Parts: sequence; C-alpha cells; structure tokens
Amino acid sequence: MGRVSDAKERLIETAQFLFLQSSYDATTVEKICARAKVNKGSFYYFFPSKHELLLTVIDKDWEFLKEVLYEPAFAVDLSPLQRIERLFQRLYTIQCDAMAKLGHIVGCPISNLGMEMAIQDEAVREKVETIFDEIQLYFERALQDAQHKGQLATNVDIQGLAEMLLAYFQGSLLVAKTGNSSHVILRLAQGAMRLVGQNAPPSGSSANDTSQPRP
Repeated sequence: MGRVSDAKERLIETAQFLFLQSSYDATTVEKICARAKVNKGSFYYFFPSKHELLLTVIDKDWEFLKEVLYEPAFAVDLSPLQRIERLFQRLYTIQCDAMAKLGHIVGCPISNLGMEMAIQDEAVREKVETIFDEIQLYFERALQDAQHKGQLATNVDIQGLAEMLLAYFQGSLLVAKTGNSSHVILRLAQGAMRLVGQNAPPSGSSANDTSQPRP
C-alpha cells in the first residue's frame, strides 16, 4: 500500500499559522498551498472553498486550546478560584511562547477570527459564539464549586459572574495583543481574582452597574 498523504493536515496547520500571523482576509489559497507544499487541485479536493477551511481551522483551534489551556487550567487539583488564576498563568506562558516564535503577541486565534469575520459571516459568528459559551461553562463550573466549598457567597449570580470573567479574560488578551506585551496578562489576573472575591456581584445585579468596585 502507498503512503497515506498528510496534505489535508498540512493545509489546516498552515492555515492556522497564517490566519494567526496575519488575518483570514490577507491569506490567499495560493499562500496556503505554497507554504503547505500542496497544489491547488488537492486543496479544492479537501475543501470546497477557503471559507470551509476557515470553519475547520476554528474547530481545530478550539480543540488545541481546550487541550493546552482550558482543560489543564480548570483541572480539579487546585481549589476552584485558584483554577481561574491558573488560567491566566497558562495564558501568559502560551503568549510568551508565541512571542518567541512570531515576534509578537497573537491573542486568541478564535476571537481574532471572530472579530474579523463575525459581521460579514453568520456561520463564523455562530461558531465563535458557541465556543465562547463553552468557555463560559468552564468559569461557571469553577464558580459553582467555589460556592459549594464556601469560597463564594451563596447569593452570587454564577452565570452573570462567569459572563463577566469571560469578557474580562478575552479583554485581557486584546489589551496584551494591542500593547504587544504578555506581562499585562499577569497584571490583569490580579483584577480577575478581585472580581471573584470581594467584588463578586450578587444575584440580580447588572454587569453594567457602575456602583460595583472596578478591578
């Protein structure tokens, strides 16, 4: 039997890299094929369009992030609130590695593509929204555990606080990417811990309530 081709995997990995390095719009099929050393005929054999490749890349990015970031960060070997702190610490390490390889902070590959494509592409918007919902569940489970262990007040709105943490976490990535600095992630981690401590919002409060102390 002949050798099994890895052309499809090379195309996906190359697209992941190029989308992260620049953008979806700036990355042509020709660039992907040239870097992956795959001819265009093979590209269209595996993917009917660049858009189909994009959707596959988002799925692959999410699989990767779950494996290296979210699952290890939220493992139950630490107390619930320490898991949230560890999430920021692991994020810092990942962004430092990206800086060493690419020369700049890359941010979140999924939110990068979401911000670029969500307005013009409903399929991408829905996929990214679904992934953000899954990320929020990691926060919700940790907060529920904290509540059960008495580390969080019983009147805290778990879903609301988890949504705030998701926004804060993604915002820290945006700030780090804009400033091209990984150290801001560790600095903002302290704010996240204050958010789940004395600044945790009670049930029924609004994320827009300016009476809440700011981290």
